[in-house]
Amino acid sequence: MQVGTLDHAGGLQDRLRQVEVSSFALGSESRWLWPIATLRLAARLRRDRIDVLHTHLIEASLVGLFAAKLARTRLAIFTGHHSHEVPLHNKRLLFEVDRFAACWLADVVIAPSREMRDTFINVYGCRADHVELIEHGIDLTGFDPDAASGAELREE
Repeated sequence: MQVGTLDHAGGLQDRLRQVEVSSFALGSESRWLWPIATLRLAARLRRDRIDVLHTHLIEASLVGLFAAKLARTRLAIFTGHHSHEVPLHNKRLLFEVDRFAACWLADVVIAPSREMRDTFINVYGCRADHVELIEHGIDLTGFDPDAASGAELREE
């Protein structure tokens, strides 16, 4: 397993090194450098014979998923942590770019909630068999507003 970042190396790489996880940075601090980052990543995917690429967030997903196509990586995964918010911003280009990454560049989309899954299918137009639901896994029972006393919480 390797973890890569789009911009420069920093704290994430330091922490990963501490737990002996290989990491790299593509050095792309600007959108103008994304094409170079895409080519660098594609070369790395081919050189290291990476079978699965898993991307998060729109910028890294565009670079990563394009690189995976260039490198002919077996499986390109897009996790949409933010995609349910994109249609609310009323920015057509942002929506279309996110939609393109999810529906056309990724082999599979992971939705971390039912709301996200429904957004990918009903708003983005992804095929239902293209979207996998893997929920966040956070136990929300401790956050039940009906079970909490507002006065006690404020005092605490």
